[in-house]
Order: sequence, then C-alpha cells, then structure tokens
Amino acid sequence: MKNKADLREIAENNGLTYAESTSGTNGYPSNIKGIIIGFDNFKDAEELAEKHGLSIEFFTKKDGWKLWERTNNQAHEPMKNSSDDYGDNYSQLEKMNEKVFYESEVKDSLENFDNLEDLQNFLSKKQELFEEIENMEVDEIVITCQGEYYETIKKESMYFTHDTNHVTIGLIDRS
Repeated sequence: MKNKADLREIAENNGLTYAESTSGTNGYPSNIKGIIIGFDNFKDAEELAEKHGLSIEFFTKKDGWKLWERTNNQAHEPMKNSSDDYGDNYSQLEKMNEKVFYESEVKDSLENFDNLEDLQNFLSKKQELFEEIENMEVDEIVITCQGEYYETIKKESMYFTHDTNHVTIGLIDRS
C-alpha cells in the first residue's frame, strides 16, 4: 500500500501535485487520503497509474475548500468539455472561417438594430469573438455567454473549473 510519503514522492518525481482528499461531501476533513493531480493528459495518468497500481478517478472541490472530495468515480478518458458544462445562456463555437462566422453569427441579427450606435457595439463584440476563434487551436472551443465571448477552453482536459466548482482527474491508492 502506498503511504503519503510514497504518493508525495511519486508526484514530485513526475512534476505533479500531491494533494489531500476527503470522503466528506462538503470539503470537511473525513478519512483523509493523498491523491496525485496536475496531469496534462490522460495517457500520462494511465502510465503512472499502471506503474504504481493506482486508480484513475474524478475529484471535485469548491473555492475555499482545502481538500478535494473523492467522488469514487473512475475516469476512463479525459473530460469532454462543452458549453453544457456552464449552464443556460452559454454556447460554443468551433474553428471556422470568416464567411461561415458571418453567416452563422452576424447576418441574421443585422435587421434587429434601429440605430448606428447599437449596431457598432454589436459588430465590435462579434469582431472580438471572431478574433478569438481565429486565434484558438484546433483542439479548443470558444465559449460564449448570451452570444458574447466568455473564454476559450480545451475540448478535452484533465481539469475543469467554472464558477466556484473544480473537477480534476487524478490518482489515488485504492488498495
């Protein structure tokens, strides 16, 4: 069985983070166990888990909590991120060219303006949004909130945060 020192050493030797987790659902310390987090990709987590006999699982945390909550849910692949993770009024955009962007995000809305100032404001926000789309990588998506740029995120990740909630994929000793 791996003890805290072993997990700390494994984390340190692999450029990862050692953290502590709780079985409590409110961040309160209960049955504290060490975990390893901070993976860049799922393959690295799989290799380290196999090498040390560890389990790959999801852990959650809220802002202000010192401990990660153990969900006891195994992870079999990286998280698939989308606007669905954010709630209502959010959507996502993939990489596209200017013509497709204009057709899908601008053209139909132009008739909704009755003054130049509002139209300029709308076009300015759409220009900012398109610049973010131009600058994003193919493995990313742009998240919008009510049609305006919110953030750019990876389509797949080992860590996700929104609002005060954090989710990560990490390793734990279940032996």
